[in-house]
Amino acid sequence: MKSWRVIVILLLLTLLASCSSSEVRTFFVDNELTTNCPQVGNFGPRPDICLNVKFSQNDEWFGFSDEIKGFDYEPGYNYELLVRAVTFSYPAPDAFGTTYQLVRVVKKEAAQ
Repeated sequence: MKSWRVIVILLLLTLLASCSSSEVRTFFVDNELTTNCPQVGNFGPRPDICLNVKFSQNDEWFGFSDEIKGFDYEPGYNYELLVRAVTFSYPAPDAFGTTYQLVRVVKKEAAQ
């Protein structure tokens, strides 16, 4: 009887693990915030200010209004970050499909 419980728990954990994928990517964060913020999902009004971000040196800046857990932005600095993006295949109706977690700050430079 106890072995059935262990098997069921292991199957549930495997199922939960297969419902998401993660990717580590580079974020470049500008030294100034922007007011060009996108709507975040279907939740409430658009944010007034957000991070100015791009994914490579050659990309255009865009407003990024999602939270990067573990990252404390300080105005006046440019950042290069490694961020883990976890995308859920079947998010709850009141949750976001992707969450962002700081892996590490690669570079933090005072703006000139």
